[in-house]
Amino acid sequence: MKILISSSENEILEPIGQLVLANQHELTETEESRPTSLSEMADGFDYVILNQSTTVNRRIISAIENREKIIEFSMAKAPMAQFRNQVISLGMIPEAGEQQRKTVSIITDICREDYDEVVQDIFSGANFITQASTKFDSQVSELLVKPYILSLLARKVSDLDYIPKTKEYEKMLELSRSVTNYNVDYMRDLIRNNPHTSDIFSKMEENLKRVWNELSFY
Repeated sequence: MKILISSSENEILEPIGQLVLANQHELTETEESRPTSLSEMADGFDYVILNQSTTVNRRIISAIENREKIIEFSMAKAPMAQFRNQVISLGMIPEAGEQQRKTVSIITDICREDYDEVVQDIFSGANFITQASTKFDSQVSELLVKPYILSLLARKVSDLDYIPKTKEYEKMLELSRSVTNYNVDYMRDLIRNNPHTSDIFSKMEENLKRVWNELSFY
C-alpha cells in the first residue's frame, strides 16, 4: 500500500516509519500540515498517517472528506472524540531506554469498527494494547504532561549560565533542557489539549502551598 505520513519532528516518527516499512509498504513523509494541501495530496495514497500536534491533526481531519483513510496518532485523545467511528485512532508513548518497545495503543472508543485488519497489516510487529481514550489520556498526563510542565517551569526559574553549579542545580538544568529537546509548540499543544491539565495545575498549586506552610513551622 501507498502510505503518506504528515509529521512534525518528534520521538514517535521514527518507530512509526520503521513499522510501516517493515511491513513492505511504500512510505512517503511530509511536513506539510496545511489542510487544503494535505487533502489534495491524500488522493494519491491508500492511507494517511497524521502525527502532527493534536490541534493540527484535528484541523486536517476536518478538511478531509474521505476520513476512512485517516490514521491519527494525536497525543491527546479527548479532542478526537468528534471523529468517533470515522478514523483509526492510535497512540504511541515514547519509552525510555536504548531498546524501546514499539507499543501501539488502539483507541477503541474512537476507531472505526473495521480497524483491526488495517492496523495489523500496516503495523504488524508492534505490541498492541486496546484501551479507551480516557485511559490513554490519563497515561499521557502522568508520563508526558507533568514532566513537560515541570520542564517549562524549570526553564523559567533557572539561570543556565550561573557559575558555579552544584550537582543539585545540574539536575534542574537537565530538566529545563527538555524544552530545547522537543518542539515547544508541540509540548504546549499537548498540555493545552490533555483533559487532566487543569487538575494537574491545581494539585501543583495546592502542593506548593503545602510545602510553604510546612516550612513556616520552623
